[in-house]
Amino acid sequence: IDATTTTEATAVAKDLTPGTNVKASNLVTNKRFPNELLVATNERDPTCFDMYRVQYKTGGKVLDTKNPGDVLGWGAEDSSFEVREALVKNQDDNSSIIRVRDSSDTNSEWRDLAIFPYGEKGNLVDFCADGTNACLMTSSVGRETTALLRVDLKTGETLEVISANDNCDVGGVVVDDDSKEVRAVTYNYARTERAFFDKELEHDYELLKSLGPDGAEVGIASKTEDEKTWIVAYSRSDGPTEYVVFDQEKKE
Repeated sequence: IDATTTTEATAVAKDLTPGTNVKASNLVTNKRFPNELLVATNERDPTCFDMYRVQYKTGGKVLDTKNPGDVLGWGAEDSSFEVREALVKNQDDNSSIIRVRDSSDTNSEWRDLAIFPYGEKGNLVDFCADGTNACLMTSSVGRETTALLRVDLKTGETLEVISANDNCDVGGVVVDDDSKEVRAVTYNYARTERAFFDKELEHDYELLKSLGPDGAEVGIASKTEDEKTWIVAYSRSDGPTEYVVFDQEKKE
């Protein structure tokens, strides 16, 4: 992974994951920790990926979480930027397992939170903002399509079915960065549909739809850190995708 500390044309990229035949994946960033990255590399063991914490301005790198050998992917809790989730594939029955821990402290042990048998789908979307008590998760277990659930982090019990659609799986999930409350859930059946849980966001999408080309589907490509400026994508079947800048405060 290469990075620069400036956007100037003369900037020279620095290799943050140097080494012969070293591969990098699972890059995680966090606006609360602007100088740090979490990235998985196979520099210790070519057969698996450990998680490293990187200071991208200096290139400093330390081993954060060691792979026991069966982890395929990692996830971090947002407020502390600690690695607290691991996705595991069981080679015996091809099931997928989500493991979690309460913190990155060496005394905090990993535990299986959810098991998805072969043919089932699911993933951990985010940790909730109420300490270590709950998380947001998608799961198709016991259903024809995936649903968005609030799940107890200690027991794996479903506390609430937040959203589901009998026609298709959960697509994108929009979560408030601070409160971790669900703002919207996207489904893509015949067209993109959204279930809104935030009236202001729903109004913004309605406004964006009225401002765009007829029949175009609205998508948010990116936002500034303060979420006041959005890059909005209008996609349609009869023409190219169009990108516009939207001022969320001025509503224009």
